[in-house]
Amino acid sequence: MDRGRRAGVAGIAIALGVLSVVVFLPGLAGEFVWDDHELIAGNSFVREPSLLGEALSHDFWHTSSSVDRAGQGQGHNFYRPVVTLAYFVQFQLFGEHPLGYHVVSLALHVACVLLAFVWLRRRLGGGATATIAAGVAAALFAVHPTRVESVSWISGSTDLWLALFVLLGLSAWDRWRGALGTILASVAFLLATLCKENGAVAPLLLLLDAVLCSASREERRAGCRRAVAPLLVVAAATALHFALVPPAVGGAGQGPWDTVQRIASSLGLYVGRIVWPWPPSVQVGWQRVDASGTVVYIGWSVVVGLFAAAALLGLAWRAWKRPGWRPLLRDACWFLLPLLPLLNLVSLNMVTLVSTRYLYLPLLGLLPAVARAVRRVATAERPMRVAGLAAAGLVVVAGGAVALGQQGELRNDEALWTYEHGLAPDNPSAAKVLAGLRLDQGRYDEALDLVAHVYRLRPGDPFVRAELVLMGASCVLGAASDADQPRLLAVRRFFDNVAEGRPARLTAADLELELGANPAVRRYVRGDLENFQVPRAVAHARTLDLAGAERLLRTAVGEAPGSVAAWANLALVLAREERWDEAEGAVGRGLRAKPDDEFLASLLEPIASARARAATVARGDPVVRELTGAETAIAFGGLELARRRLEPLIAARPDDPRPVLLRLRADVIDRRFDLARGVLTTARRRDPGHATLWDELWEKLALEEVKQAAAAVSAR
Repeated sequence: MDRGRRAGVAGIAIALGVLSVVVFLPGLAGEFVWDDHELIAGNSFVREPSLLGEALSHDFWHTSSSVDRAGQGQGHNFYRPVVTLAYFVQFQLFGEHPLGYHVVSLALHVACVLLAFVWLRRRLGGGATATIAAGVAAALFAVHPTRVESVSWISGSTDLWLALFVLLGLSAWDRWRGALGTILASVAFLLATLCKENGAVAPLLLLLDAVLCSASREERRAGCRRAVAPLLVVAAATALHFALVPPAVGGAGQGPWDTVQRIASSLGLYVGRIVWPWPPSVQVGWQRVDASGTVVYIGWSVVVGLFAAAALLGLAWRAWKRPGWRPLLRDACWFLLPLLPLLNLVSLNMVTLVSTRYLYLPLLGLLPAVARAVRRVATAERPMRVAGLAAAGLVVVAGGAVALGQQGELRNDEALWTYEHGLAPDNPSAAKVLAGLRLDQGRYDEALDLVAHVYRLRPGDPFVRAELVLMGASCVLGAASDADQPRLLAVRRFFDNVAEGRPARLTAADLELELGANPAVRRYVRGDLENFQVPRAVAHARTLDLAGAERLLRTAVGEAPGSVAAWANLALVLAREERWDEAEGAVGRGLRAKPDDEFLASLLEPIASARARAATVARGDPVVRELTGAETAIAFGGLELARRRLEPLIAARPDDPRPVLLRLRADVIDRRFDLARGVLTTARRRDPGHATLWDELWEKLALEEVKQAAAAVSAR
């Protein structure tokens, strides 16, 4: 290659790199989102070097939090140790700072774009027009909106790692024709297969290349023989996968016609996303179920899928008859084969039928056809050349604009799930996730509204319904004030009935939540630490059964020593009982599980302060001891416990403002302004000697009520 041509190739490569960075630069500001919390930020298996072996010897979704939730991993069929190891290395470098992870993902994408450009140029045979055509096709690969999930969502990097190793293998395969190229390609394809399961098709594609497009019989035989080594290596990786993670059979489906519709709809949705990636969504194929529980597929997606399948069969027939069509069939295979494991050939019972990020590698197969079309346009007469290249540029710009805009939706969980729920209000998955987010934010009324919305959509999966029931119970538990003991006792009875196998019903607003008698569902629920065991213990603690709460929490941390929520609530219960050493020990155990947990760390200073106050008044005035005990209860969330300690003091010492002040603090924290006003009214009547104090507190109470109301409106 002469110097001018090398300069042209280098210039296009630089332009592709700059284009990729510019389009995906906003993604660097993103936080941990969606599966990032499970796989990285909250996963002790990739945080602690001593636990890495646990992750590498189990399926990809065997995370510390999934083990804590139900005593076992989620049991998926995925074995992706290379990606798990990548998360481990990145966590050692970046910790809980997502910027570093995003930089790595962007760098991977740029590398894939450049490797795709080089591969396309080789595919077209070189030359100036081939370089331009490959550059345009690679630009489309770089900015197509189906890239966004993979590049701007940290957990989407699975497809980046897969594509990187496949493209590195192809580069080695084409560059070195001897044993070196075969060995390097085999290693790359091995790593690709250990990044994602469909990496195993790469050697099959090379075999198809040899069969379809070899110039002679000898060349075809040589290509087939050469493909044997990577095939054997990938087969060994697949055997390792099945040995460590035995395959689980998918769902039975709903008959042959359902199977046809499911596969056709999957293919149609993928084709539709390539041709018209609008509106952007991470759940384009969410499962629709009618009132009878039958899955309903989108009509146009089934039609498009059947048409695409018919077109592929027609192309195969045409290529069989006319060898000139075989390069086009080869390219179609490069699209279809990596996509084949993702077409729901068996029912996987996933919340979405397809995910656009899965198109990251398969899109590579469509690029040679795009590049050939661009090359033909580039060699046409001037008017056709200008119009054709302008159209290609417009497509690239439009794709980049959509990709640029979608990254805002992935900046955090709030943005993502608010957008997804607004885009498809009847999508039960998005509404359920948003309900969980609102629950974590303490926006209980909104969370309960979303739970009711999903519950009324009648999700067919009994486990999903059970999760909604638990979420609804947690909403009621969180929304109830400590003073509303009847409501809290109803929630406590609900949890206890679930644990003991009795009928479990709970009224939430105008919704009757009921957990069915399905034994498998009951076992699943009872094993859910975060959504059942810990909330049940909290319900006991808030209804003043501290001994029962402690017993339940100690059982929980015995089963799941890494549960931060269980250790935190145990520390709060022990602190309310003024068992300081044990409370500090619980905080310490929790911090060993997650050293940077802010809530646990924030408990250390209040525990030390409360211990010091308790030691100071241990042998002092009994009234002061009671006041200190009530203050301790308030500090650690025992608001009703504090009220009950203060009521005798308020009754016995009407002229002492101290118990009234503590009682007011408890009522305000509990958002029970009606009770606070009643306490102040009584105090003004019984203790006129502090009239000025009571008047000032009345004004402050009114101001606090307005502030909290404004904060609630702002949160909405």
